[in-house]
Amino acid sequence: FRHMVGAWVLHVLMTEVAPSALPQGEEDPFLQMNQMTIENICCDHFESACWSKYDFQEMLKADALPSGYIELCLGFGRRLHELPEPAWLQAELARVSEVLDSGQQRITREALDRAEAQASKSSHPLCRFEVVGKKLRVCKAVHTFGHLRSLWRTLSIIHYHQGFPDGLVFLVSSWDAESTEYPAPVFARCGPHDSKSIILLPSEFQTAWNYQHFVKKATASHDTAPFLSRLPVAFWRGSTSDYLQERAQAGGLSVAQEIRRWSRLRLATLSRLFPSRIDAQFTSIHDHVPSALAAWIREGGLCCAERAELSELRRFRYLVNADATLGVADRLHWYLLTGSLVLQQESNYTLWLMGTAIQAGVHYLPVDRGWQDLLASMDWAEEHPAEAEAMVRRAYEVARDAMSQEAIFLYLH
Repeated sequence: FRHMVGAWVLHVLMTEVAPSALPQGEEDPFLQMNQMTIENICCDHFESACWSKYDFQEMLKADALPSGYIELCLGFGRRLHELPEPAWLQAELARVSEVLDSGQQRITREALDRAEAQASKSSHPLCRFEVVGKKLRVCKAVHTFGHLRSLWRTLSIIHYHQGFPDGLVFLVSSWDAESTEYPAPVFARCGPHDSKSIILLPSEFQTAWNYQHFVKKATASHDTAPFLSRLPVAFWRGSTSDYLQERAQAGGLSVAQEIRRWSRLRLATLSRLFPSRIDAQFTSIHDHVPSALAAWIREGGLCCAERAELSELRRFRYLVNADATLGVADRLHWYLLTGSLVLQQESNYTLWLMGTAIQAGVHYLPVDRGWQDLLASMDWAEEHPAEAEAMVRRAYEVARDAMSQEAIFLYLH
């Protein structure tokens, strides 16, 4: 019965409700709230990758299902192969080709098996994706790691509409930032520059439709507060997640030594030295931070601020993106949408689109890892307001065009 009703709903929507019938920027409340309708349009309702028992709750939490996602389900997913390749896509695919061309002889099941065996000896195994007929089979870790689960859902929707080749096998890293070189190509959401085996993927905050409320709020910040009307302050909030636990276990480091080696602590300390120009605080302190250091952070007023809502970011002219646990913080992607100028900490790692579609000095200002030129970068922007505003505009445009769900589906397809 459920299958028959779903098929009928799909037929009605396909024949009577065209994607263009939805006004730009508005959402159809029925499609927004009816899980079964969306389920039967986007993906086979027997495919657990797309629809778990938590999905309806996530849909409610997301506040609104974007009309762009509805359009994807109603039409975009069926015409992926007809779309021309935009410039940003060609640049990113060229980076993928460099990895594949550097080791084409390694794209064999034997090489994939050896890569899997190599990763199994570490704490972050690789997840095998395999197309078997109409199914996209995945490892059990997909239920543990959000970015794997989100990728599984996205690829399942594409497979449902377009169909991947039967027998296709590929590996995806379960780690936040993959630094290992493997004997076969491995997909990851963050990796080192010029890797010979890592192919970069969008993060779960870009692929999961239930996270699109982040994009909506970030875009609202861009639309409601002109760049030059914002406070000329560099803003940052984050936890101590990047603290190097092995150093903590070694012990014996003074506060001064911790400040020199720990970039987020250095940033928060700069905020106390230059309060009129930098507003940087920790939101929480993890247990692996030594108790004496944690006490010093609290007593110094470096913690613990409330987590900032994206809608609050419109107050600040500059947003600082500091490295996260093991790589570039993926908040960069929606920071570019906010209408603030992003000050991006230089990193040993890179994200999807960084260095191809997203360029330092074009879409954001790069800042030294130790923050030594943070104030100088802000000074430059204050002295060149027209150029800084143009950079913000270009950042918004590339984020809007290359980071939409439609663009991500096109890339993954």
